[in-house]
Amino acid sequence: MNILTKHRRATTLTIAILTLVGLLTPMMVWSDGEREEWIVPERHARKVNPVAPNEESVARGKANFKRFCVPCHGEAGKGDGPAAPAMPVPPSNLSSPEMWKQTDGMLYWKILKGRPPMPAFAGVLKRAQRWDMVNYLRTLAPKPEDNQDN
Repeated sequence: MNILTKHRRATTLTIAILTLVGLLTPMMVWSDGEREEWIVPERHARKVNPVAPNEESVARGKANFKRFCVPCHGEAGKGDGPAAPAMPVPPSNLSSPEMWKQTDGMLYWKILKGRPPMPAFAGVLKRAQRWDMVNYLRTLAPKPEDNQDN
């Protein structure tokens, strides 16, 4: 079996699992189809990314994003992946400038812990891989202009 076939099978399996989870847990986290605020414990929110956001880290994060996140979040992170229609509410738009309101520690914790229908990646991705993912996520959203000094 070649690598492309393995990747397609993994992607298909990921879509199937996330679709099933989405169908079995409707409104578990959300009420009336609205997304509830995802609270990250303060000590986790303050964590600083120990992995430099260099080309290698971003490339590794992108590879794992494509493998695990594209089915729901889509190629560009807009929340429009092929499994998104089966979700009780659309997956988050990771390409929104609003992403910059979250610290690296917040993003890391959300990847680590997940919440239905998003799976936890604690047992799937190693610590450095999760930080690589954070570095990649930062490339999806344009950073808002800082006009506070003007």
